[in-house]
Amino acid sequence: MANEETIKYSYTDSANIHHDAVLNKDMFKFNQADKTIHDVKLNGKPTTFARDALKRFSKNKSSIVATIILGIMVVLALLLPVCISYDTNTVHADETFLEPKLFSAGTGFWDGCKTYSDQTYDPSTNLPTGSFDANAIVKGSLTTYEGTTNKANKYASGGYYRIGDSSTSGTLTSPTFTYDSTKQYVLNYDMEVALEPKDYDDSAYGINLTYTDASSISQTIEVLADSTKYGEQTIPLNAIIDGASVSGVSDFSIQYFTPSNENNLGTVYLKKSLLTEAGTTLSAVSFTDANAMVLGGTWSGVGTLDSLYGASQTSCSFRYDTYEAAYGKKDMTIGASILDTYIANGYMTYDFDVGITSFEILSDKCPITQVYSQKVTSGLGVVVKEIVCQVQYYRYLGYTSMPIHLLGTDNTGKDLLKYLCEGTRNSLGLGIIIFLITFSFGLIFGAIEGYFGGAVDMVMERLVDILGNIPWIIVVTLCVLNLGNSFGVFILAMSLTGWIGTSSLTRTQFYRFKRREYVLASRSLGASDNRLIFKHILPNSIGTIVTSAVLIIPSVIFAEAAVSYLGLGLKGTASLGVILSNNQVYLGSYNFLLLIPSLVMALLMISFNLFGNGLRDAFNPSLKGAD
Repeated sequence: MANEETIKYSYTDSANIHHDAVLNKDMFKFNQADKTIHDVKLNGKPTTFARDALKRFSKNKSSIVATIILGIMVVLALLLPVCISYDTNTVHADETFLEPKLFSAGTGFWDGCKTYSDQTYDPSTNLPTGSFDANAIVKGSLTTYEGTTNKANKYASGGYYRIGDSSTSGTLTSPTFTYDSTKQYVLNYDMEVALEPKDYDDSAYGINLTYTDASSISQTIEVLADSTKYGEQTIPLNAIIDGASVSGVSDFSIQYFTPSNENNLGTVYLKKSLLTEAGTTLSAVSFTDANAMVLGGTWSGVGTLDSLYGASQTSCSFRYDTYEAAYGKKDMTIGASILDTYIANGYMTYDFDVGITSFEILSDKCPITQVYSQKVTSGLGVVVKEIVCQVQYYRYLGYTSMPIHLLGTDNTGKDLLKYLCEGTRNSLGLGIIIFLITFSFGLIFGAIEGYFGGAVDMVMERLVDILGNIPWIIVVTLCVLNLGNSFGVFILAMSLTGWIGTSSLTRTQFYRFKRREYVLASRSLGASDNRLIFKHILPNSIGTIVTSAVLIIPSVIFAEAAVSYLGLGLKGTASLGVILSNNQVYLGSYNFLLLIPSLVMALLMISFNLFGNGLRDAFNPSLKGAD
């Protein structure tokens, strides 16, 4: 039998070998009475609520991307206005509507060029008509094609004269001709119908001969009435005039018309009208070219929508380098004072006594490239000296090289990139300041309502009801109209009611959590109101509150934009709303002026939404410790 200090036992190992063993008391020791389980140091570090929230936020990829975008936009909004030297407070009349440019002209993408289509082409110059600079047309981009126009111009020919329309009768009256009964008069014309989709085939027309009788009363002789004979027609006039028994009158006019009869009302098209006298065409009352007839202005028309239709015209399309047009070489007249400045700077030499042969360029900074002539005039004791010359215009404006505007320029010549960064900075600043004010006040106000409840909540909620029923647009408008549209006034106006949303949401969250078991338990243990609010209730509510409150920033930006559309935007200060309001009229012609700011605003809205969603999940206490 084993003694009390040893224990014998037997066992068989995995190899089926039998073993005998002895356990001795010296092989064991008692745990110290002062050693407990919680005295053992745990591996790892405890995490705080903030650290855990940051961990969860960093795992939300969309929120991280949104944060990066917001960060980039903030950095650009702060730095670029400082880095870009272009003055946005001055109107640059010679630098308006420049296209966005990054690459060289002619590359076809982001090259500072604008595509023009359906431009009238002048065959005599082989250039488009208008104020286009021939040097700015990208080489090889000009293409011509035959087309039609409904606008009379000297580069068109042929066409039809439109008489009447589907709702209005119309007339076309020729100049007068002198009738000689001894000669034969024949009217030859070509009338067409239904040349446009809106027309219908049974449109009628009529022809009258008009004259003024001895009593100065206008009279008519009917030639045709409600006719539907189309194509080329021939009508002898002698029998018609003689049959009317008109005496003492020799001057007649030919009048084509569409009747006012609603059953026959329509549109007809006159291609030509020839009146011959004994076989000879009377050119004054005849035409074979409707375009030339309209330009001539001797015929008179009434009740037509657009007199000309379908005239032939050579049109063209081309790429136009807006930078070459704005900053390229130009012919100018420059006075002696500017020349003296260039000479003093060492750019050139010039002597009016010697003439243009004395011109010499001394530096590549010299704006003048060629001198054509000089003018020296005197009068009233004043001598005026000028030269007619060619200048490199960007040097004349003070640039050392041709400027590049990555996002183009607006109608006042402002660099859109810098102007947009300034506007984004001011809009974000406005939104952040209002957010801080409204969020802080709304959080405190709503927390007091929700925590204390009862009479306190009832009184405070009535104040919310009164202010909340006043539309924010009215509050802002009244403040702007009475106090001005400065930055501070906008902060005041949007803060007056902007806190209500945060307050209501905070109140709801406090009512939701203040009766929870852990809050009641903490209260029963003697926790103060401050500890209950800031340790237990607010941390559980903050996720939902912050998510909604963050959206205050983009909502302020949009609100300011809406007010700007009413003409009540920030005065003298760039903002996204002001930029969009100023450029909305250029959507069809220079769409980048509206699309780029709209894209920036859209990015802000989307990024703030995703950022807010990330904060909501990050500050949700129920997800603490969750991966």
